[in-house]
Amino acid sequence: MRIVYALLLLAGASIAASGQSEFSKQTVAVDPPFTLTISYNQQNPNIENAGAQIVESGRWVAFRVRKTNITDHEIIKSSHAGGSYGYYFEVRDSSGNLVGPRKSNEVKLKGDDRGAASSGTKDMVLQPGESKVDFLPLYSWFDMSAPGTYTIQALAHIADDPASDVVKSNVLTITVVAPDPPAEEAK
Repeated sequence: MRIVYALLLLAGASIAASGQSEFSKQTVAVDPPFTLTISYNQQNPNIENAGAQIVESGRWVAFRVRKTNITDHEIIKSSHAGGSYGYYFEVRDSSGNLVGPRKSNEVKLKGDDRGAASSGTKDMVLQPGESKVDFLPLYSWFDMSAPGTYTIQALAHIADDPASDVVKSNVLTITVVAPDPPAEEAK
């Protein structure tokens, strides 16, 4: 039974990794209707920081993805062709290898905001110049616990069609360091 369980876990991780790499092979939109920006928030969720960041292993890290409509017409807020929140993520280690999801007993539930809006209403669209910002716990979705450098990029389809072109965000670099050893207590 353990062997069957281990094989199922291995197959699931392989599918997730292959799906992640297959998505990156999608055609990038030449004239995209929106921009994507991924940024890092450690201290203040109101400040976007797209520069390289250093974080201790095991610390919870918040990321935000901003989708901005750059057209002169409405566009959909979240493509149903995407993953959580309408996005896919490419997380790579310093060797360029795709980083897999956390182990099954560590994986947190992935939220999805698409059910919050009423279908057929203005809640489903972004007006020209309007942005939506999603705060996402990528650090708890992907195994970035080992010290090293990781790159993260968000991708989203331009339409609800999984064969549609994609828009890629900037690439965010995170350096994970070992946590400081506990301070010795004064005797």
